[in-house]
Amino acid sequence: MSEPLDLNAMMKRIETLVGQLEEGSLQLEANLKAFEEANQLIKTIEKAIKEAELKIEQILENK
Repeated sequence: MSEPLDLNAMMKRIETLVGQLEEGSLQLEANLKAFEEANQLIKTIEKAIKEAELKIEQILENK
């Protein structure tokens, strides 16, 4: 089984990246990297939420 995701840590990282992007203090290349990292984290979180929703639905169906 894979290591559990730390969704709170991912959310904090996204907040940090968004803050950096909003400040406008990064160079273009750094902005792109920050955006890419944030986007990948968002996708990972969305996938984890969808999997949790499916698991909850399965549990409720098997009641």
